[in-house]
Amino acid sequence: MYFCTYNSSNTVYAIYHDMQYLDDVQGMAFEKIPTAEQNGLDPVLKINLNDNTLYYEYVARPPVLIDQLINENTLLKAQVKAQSERSDFIEDVISELATDLYK
Repeated sequence: MYFCTYNSSNTVYAIYHDMQYLDDVQGMAFEKIPTAEQNGLDPVLKINLNDNTLYYEYVARPPVLIDQLINENTLLKAQVKAQSERSDFIEDVISELATDLYK
């Protein structure tokens, strides 16, 4: 049994599996949660209050956010690579200094 809480636009914002401690929580109980389709859109779980069923609305992801995350990921990878190369250089310098010191 699942207990779903929802907001004023009938969007489910929490799903509880144990209803034992939910005496004061407003929501509805369901036997099962429907499976979302894999169609490239973001599924948003909703409650139909007319027939007390769950369904999904599918919304497109904002492409700006995806492009921003891709750019940020590329930048972070470059920064990690540069940091790694710098670390390797410092290790080489320390190794050379130690070799010269103990000759």
